Amino acid sequence: LRQVGERAGAFAAVFGAARVGHVMGVLHDIGKHSQAYQRYIRTPQTSETKASGPDHSTAGAKEAVCLYGALGRLMGFGIAGHHSGLM
Repeated sequence: LRQVGERAGAFAAVFGAARVGHVMGVLHDIGKHSQAYQRYIRTPQTSETKASGPDHSTAGAKEAVCLYGALGRLMGFGIAGHHSGLM
């Protein structure tokens, strides 16, 4: 997450938002720490049972809102949509 944060911050620096990009990069996958996600990645999958896995994006978006309020709500759109696309 630290490395993703560094890269996201570097990309966002181009438009003056290095710190915001860094934080979004760090928060984007914190949901992978949940018990449900850890159980999912530790369960062998076959082509027949392969699932997309539990939601892991919402946790980072919620954390952004808790930490940064209104700005966090904006950050949350990018965090929550990091696999499904931006709204």
